[in-house]
Amino acid sequence: MLCQVYSINVFDLPFSQSHDQVLDMLILLFPYYLANAIKQGLYKEYRTFHHNKSDVRGVIEVNRHIQRNIPFQGNIAFRERLKSVDNPLTQLVRHTIEFIRVHPMGTAILERDRDIRAFVSLIENSTPTYSRRDRTKIINDNLRPKVHPYYSEYRPLQQICMQILQYEEVSMGADNHQIYGLLFDGAWLWEEYLNTILSRKGFVHPMNKIGKGHISLFADGSGWRYPDFYHPQTKVVLDAKYKRIDNRSRVSEVDRDDVHQVISYMHVLKSSCGGFMFPSQYEPKTSPSVLCGYGGDMRLFPIHVPQADSWSEFTSKIKISEINLTTELETLIGLK
Repeated sequence: MLCQVYSINVFDLPFSQSHDQVLDMLILLFPYYLANAIKQGLYKEYRTFHHNKSDVRGVIEVNRHIQRNIPFQGNIAFRERLKSVDNPLTQLVRHTIEFIRVHPMGTAILERDRDIRAFVSLIENSTPTYSRRDRTKIINDNLRPKVHPYYSEYRPLQQICMQILQYEEVSMGADNHQIYGLLFDGAWLWEEYLNTILSRKGFVHPMNKIGKGHISLFADGSGWRYPDFYHPQTKVVLDAKYKRIDNRSRVSEVDRDDVHQVISYMHVLKSSCGGFMFPSQYEPKTSPSVLCGYGGDMRLFPIHVPQADSWSEFTSKIKISEINLTTELETLIGLK
């Protein structure tokens, strides 16, 4: 799941054996935050540009004009304020990319995934004024957090860039104890892993922390709810469960609150199909359960987690499980 969500093979990286292991982890997480931010578009910010040419498009700067254009040769000194993608924040991301590039893991981090390569190239093309000598100035320009209602994903990206460039120490709690590992929210990681599969099939993955992708229970737009996944066209609703329910053969055997929740989403979306997606050590075959009342099918979608003797064997087998899942969605509910 880590490999899929963070677009990197965490088992094939030259991790340092020195005290900089926390820095290694921060660098490992960088592509994830970069991808989330770039998907919102390149960050733009108003900047003031000073020109000295004949094509005047802003406010004339009299003092600077006298200093530079006497005797007059046709140019006029002026300034203009424009939105630009070459700004302190994108420069910060560029400096972070250049810092990672010379790290032992740099090649693996920045070039392993096609999308990440494209995002890195986009940042490089958007920062033509980049200069290694400006790194301290750029860091100082980013000491204040960037808070923007649209570019919300750039705040965590800015934070991790600052941590990488400043070698900021990361600790858990107030103590200065050594870090021996990192904690991951397994349920969140499972959802994000499934999103890497389902997003290619057009599923929406709402994010309640930033209020994105919600549905409303009531006609006046109130009662926001956030299904794990739903498809805008087919109205299919899927709930991700990172717990052991692979011993269930019918939907009615799943926790009643979970069932009621999915039924509510199906009713609001007028969906004819809903279900639960969960990891399974078996390859069970399940049959749909037909709802009373307005009807509709509810299904169990187990994702088989295979046993393997090597990492390469596991990746090939889990890929088959992912293909089986998407094939089942396509054939059972007409998803193309």
